[in-house]
Amino acid sequence: MHVLNGGRKLRWKTKENSMEIMLSLNFFRDIIPVEHQTSYSHMRQWLIDHDVIYGNKQDGSLSNPKPIGIGYRIPTQGMSSMFSFIVADVLPSQSGDNIIVPEEFTAQTGSDFDVDKLFIATKSFTNGVEDSMEYDDEVLSDFENNDLQNAHYHISSKFSTKQIRNGLIQKYIDVVSDIRTFTDARGSIDTVTDKIKHELLPNLRGEDERFSGYELLPSFQSKTKQEFMAGKDGIGPYALNVTNLALT
Repeated sequence: MHVLNGGRKLRWKTKENSMEIMLSLNFFRDIIPVEHQTSYSHMRQWLIDHDVIYGNKQDGSLSNPKPIGIGYRIPTQGMSSMFSFIVADVLPSQSGDNIIVPEEFTAQTGSDFDVDKLFIATKSFTNGVEDSMEYDDEVLSDFENNDLQNAHYHISSKFSTKQIRNGLIQKYIDVVSDIRTFTDARGSIDTVTDKIKHELLPNLRGEDERFSGYELLPSFQSKTKQEFMAGKDGIGPYALNVTNLALT
């Protein structure tokens, strides 16, 4: 009987500064060739042999998977709401679209079990090989000369959509796993909230925190309602305009 991840605890931090997760096989049906999609064990072995997940290859060697995607929580409140990941093992297809993450993930993202959504973007593969892109001298020269228009032209003409998409995902992986941003990427979003609550607010309120009854006045209630309604109306436009802001 197969024990998921060999019974080991998922690591919150690997040597690549990524985290280990477990995904359903459903996420890999576009990667695994149809002739290998005969059973859970065959599909899992194919992923091991192609260094997508951990395990023993058929030749007796150990697989060496690398980060293949990024995950992000909705709502995305900061860099700590995102992560790069390595797939440690796969769940049977019957598990649907479930994702299993390390136990530290809850504190990192401030998840509160009110059905927050977790989305992932994974790299694409062709015939078991990652659709990677490597810049040639021409493209590198464009970047060195800050000629972004020519760089865009050369990239779009030399690489496929899959390769460009994988290149973008790799840039995201590089940002959230960089040691220079690791504190922001893995620090709990509740840390800032706690500092505001315990350090800033007491100074703003002053020593006298006696209840004044001001909050019960109709004028205060009406003003607060209007502020909340205006804030609610602005959530959609604001969210659309801050896409990827935490990565820039």
